[in-house]
Amino acid sequence: MKNFTFVKNLLITISLLSVGLFANASDFKVDGCLGCGNDNYTVGFNVEFDINGTPANGFLYLGETQGSQYMYFEMPLEFVDTAYGDEALAHGWANKKDPSKIRPFDKIIGSDRLIGFKFPNSGNEVKVDIDVLACTEACIQSKKAYKDSDNTYQSSGYQNTGGKSKSDGDDYNNNADDIFAQQDGKAQIKTTMDYNVGLEGFNSLNSGATGADAGKWLYHYGFEFEFKTKVFGDDIANLTKDTLANYLVLGDSHASSGKEVDSPDTHITGRCDPDCLTTTTITTTSIPEPTSWAIFALGIVGLSLSRRQRN
Repeated sequence: MKNFTFVKNLLITISLLSVGLFANASDFKVDGCLGCGNDNYTVGFNVEFDINGTPANGFLYLGETQGSQYMYFEMPLEFVDTAYGDEALAHGWANKKDPSKIRPFDKIIGSDRLIGFKFPNSGNEVKVDIDVLACTEACIQSKKAYKDSDNTYQSSGYQNTGGKSKSDGDDYNNNADDIFAQQDGKAQIKTTMDYNVGLEGFNSLNSGATGADAGKWLYHYGFEFEFKTKVFGDDIANLTKDTLANYLVLGDSHASSGKEVDSPDTHITGRCDPDCLTTTTITTTSIPEPTSWAIFALGIVGLSLSRRQRN
């Protein structure tokens, strides 16, 4: 009987610990990085890009928490990536007309983007164009170089603010407020360049991070969305490429300086999970919150006292 009581108390302690450790797991954070926050993508689709007759795989990931759903769209590296400056040549960005010219930051900001992605939204269609990165106001430059200290780089949260200065920002219709999660009055849409801008060592001359963030730079083009409604229906686990078409229509995956072509044909070919989820998601180590350790400690103390009383 004592052993049974001990086991029961142990299970209660483990349950309390689990609640403490995972209580925040559903707090999804839009940061433009697949797997860097508390995102838990469970559904994956292959998106085939036809690049001059050669197929290349992109991906579309879906997930949900209580009360919201989210999406991550990833373009293949064979088509486009975020390398610029000194790194560009090693990533296949050779200028065919003039090999001495490297791919500049200017080819990324305010230009490469998703165009015409559509969410039918039960007849209240939402159409979005998302820059991979832009300036929140007219970009400040000096001798064609961007003044990083004077510019705020961001992909979303504002609309058509720069015009000819390559700061288009987001462009979506009024129905967007019906489906996108909001924070501080801004739609929750982020890209890999939003993430990269926040890394140590970011600058507009050369891609890549330094210091504590060395090796964390994301080279693929990724676009992350959080929705405040079940924009993909009530059963995302059983979505197929055909039923997904009821909730999302892919637009143009544009890149002003694509490695091969400007506008490849893209189409969803089918589910790819679980393999594509385990191989592409960045693994991060979760550090328990202080409250989790407190719960754990209380559980251990309680368990010890329980055993002492019975002995």
